[in-house]
Amino acid sequence: MMAAATALKDAPDSAAQKYLAARGLSLANVPDGLFAHGAVQYFDKGSEIGSFDALLCEIRTPDGKRIGVGNRAE
Repeated sequence: MMAAATALKDAPDSAAQKYLAARGLSLANVPDGLFAHGAVQYFDKGSEIGSFDALLCEIRTPDGKRIGVGNRAE
């Protein structure tokens, strides 16, 4: 999933940027751990519902090791 994602600061017209802006969040200093993805697959009870734009967030340990990815699809 992360291989197809774009750093949010490099995706100014993405649905993820629009999602944050619509909630009144400043996009002036986007953190390095936020990413935009244009087609994350969504499943319900084992069946694919579709692919959706998503905002991805890396979850890292204090020493910087990525241990997970959170997502918000719209």
